[in-house]
Amino acid sequence: MKRIILAILILLAWAGIASAAGTCVESGDNPTRIYDTSGNISNTGDEILLLCTHHTDNSLSAELSSTIMEKLAGWYSWQVISFPGGTAPTDDTDLEISEEMTDTIGLSLLGSNGTDFIDATTAKETLFYISSIGVNIGRMAVPSRPWTVSTSGNTVASAEFYLLIRRAP
Repeated sequence: MKRIILAILILLAWAGIASAAGTCVESGDNPTRIYDTSGNISNTGDEILLLCTHHTDNSLSAELSSTIMEKLAGWYSWQVISFPGGTAPTDDTDLEISEEMTDTIGLSLLGSNGTDFIDATTAKETLFYISSIGVNIGRMAVPSRPWTVSTSGNTVASAEFYLLIRRAP
């Protein structure tokens, strides 16, 4: 019996380590409508704000929740803006947003536009990108193929940054 309990505890600990890869969650009221200069709601689109937090081991690979994916669906996401959170990440951290195509294959939604994209002190903006033809283009989210936000090059434990995703109907 002790061996069974020990085996269960080891499996639970391993599962906790394997899933510990940071988070990306909604921040504030989402989606936020974009207003024109007169204060009227604009028909040009809206934006969704995410707060992404690296794990204590500096890593981030977080699949967006089904709630976020449902909000992104049916619109063209065209621009991504990043800015540091309370504990800033390493300057020039690379960002990748990928769409799950199969269990083992992901499609890059930023391509080279995510290189050095996360800054420790300032906001940066970029566009979604199709690497195969070298074109910036809007991407439509499909709830059944969740997006994963990941970084590389960060050396700050539990670093935070925001991603503002602008989208149009």
